[in-house]
Amino acid sequence: MHRQPPARAAFTLVELLVVIAVIAVLASLLLPAMSRAKARAQGIQCVSNLRQLGLAHFMYVNDHGHTIPYRLDDSLWMRSLMKLYAQVDKVRLCPVAPYSKRFPAGSANTAWVWPLSNEVNPATGEPRWTGSYALNGWMYHGDWTVQDRRPPTANAFRNEGDIRSPSTTPVLADGSWVDAWPREADRPSRDLRLGVTAETAGTIAVLTIARHGSGLDGLPRSIPPGQRLPGAIQLSFADGHAGLVPLEQLWTLTWHREWQVPATRPR
Repeated sequence: MHRQPPARAAFTLVELLVVIAVIAVLASLLLPAMSRAKARAQGIQCVSNLRQLGLAHFMYVNDHGHTIPYRLDDSLWMRSLMKLYAQVDKVRLCPVAPYSKRFPAGSANTAWVWPLSNEVNPATGEPRWTGSYALNGWMYHGDWTVQDRRPPTANAFRNEGDIRSPSTTPVLADGSWVDAWPREADRPSRDLRLGVTAETAGTIAVLTIARHGSGLDGLPRSIPPGQRLPGAIQLSFADGHAGLVPLEQLWTLTWHREWQVPATRPR
């Protein structure tokens, strides 16, 4: 006489629904934590990039005795730094703002592309001169032409001796364009995703992007005048350190030789 093996107990529909619900709850708890951890890791990489770019700039100034000349050609400041410090090629892109073929322009989460060159990086197939960071335009050697919203050259940092407050003087920063000449009366960008527009090129609007600190989800496309600016950017400074600065505090930094901190942030 053969005994039949006992029937396996099967999950009921209710039990399956309970398991699915538990998994959904766990996912809802873990995903935000994972997202925050990813953002922190990207921020650490970004500030490391800027620290190395700042070091490359220091090496250039130390070797040449002056800051980088302004060159309106196929590479601007980036090639000058690469000649001295090859690592610049590996740290010119923030992980939050890589090159985007779908949107090949600078923003809070995409890299800018220099339009005066058709050179392509053979390793990646991407434009050769693209980046996520902007040079403080006052760090050029004071030899730019005064046009296209570029200011007079009197307040440029032409050499290391011109920098009187190195711990508050930015060299490079997260940016939506290749460079910027902030002035005390500059207004922030209204669109903290896009940053710079044709009308605000060269101003602090290049830098007022919510790349770090707040996240882009739920960020309005237009910030009303006077409303507190959410988010922050990473910067490297003339004393060698790099770090995160809230957008609201950008006007408190020493952008050029005679910078006077405005009593209130321009609206």
